[in-house]
Order: sequence, then C-alpha cells, then structure tokens
Amino acid sequence: MRQHCLSDDSGNVTITAAGTIAALISLVLLVAVLAKGMIHTHRAQVAAELSAVAAAHALYRGEDPCAVADQVARRNAGERASCDVVDEDVLVAVRVGGKEVIARAGPLG
Repeated sequence: MRQHCLSDDSGNVTITAAGTIAALISLVLLVAVLAKGMIHTHRAQVAAELSAVAAAHALYRGEDPCAVADQVARRNAGERASCDVVDEDVLVAVRVGGKEVIARAGPLG
C-alpha cells in the first residue's frame, strides 16, 4: 500500500533549510543595497561640503569658485551638479552614485 509515503517526513528539514537560507540571502542583499545608498549619500555630503568651503575660499581670493568646486568634487569621486554664488556665499550641489546633496559656505557673520 502507498499510504506510508504520505506520512513519511523525510526531506522536510531540507525544504525548511532551503527556505531559511533563501530568506537570509534576501535579507543580506536588502541590507547591502540600503547600505550602498547611505554610503553614496554620505560621500556626496562630504564632497559637497568640501567643495563649497574650497569654492568660498577661492571666491575670497578672487579666483573662480565654481572651477575650484568642480575640481574638489572630482577629487572626492563626485560630480558637480551646480554652483551658484549668492552675495558672498557659494552654493554647490554634488552628485555621487545618483545621490545629490547641496552645501553652502561663505564668510561668518
């Protein structure tokens, strides 16, 4: 009779283990994707702030602030998206890995 095949539990642990492993791999991949986005945002923020400070210093010295901002952004693995001079402040937007961040720098006061 074939009735004993339905009550046989052999192989259940393999299926459960395979499902658990697949879930863990999916979770690890999700965490990796989220971490990559956070890293790009952090790098864009650092590059934008450094570019804005360097551009403000260049403006103070009478040099082209946007050229300096572009150079600093590239040295920090970024791409300058925009550069605007407003009064004595410099606003610089930098893009890294699809994340764009704007920073502002200028004299105190």
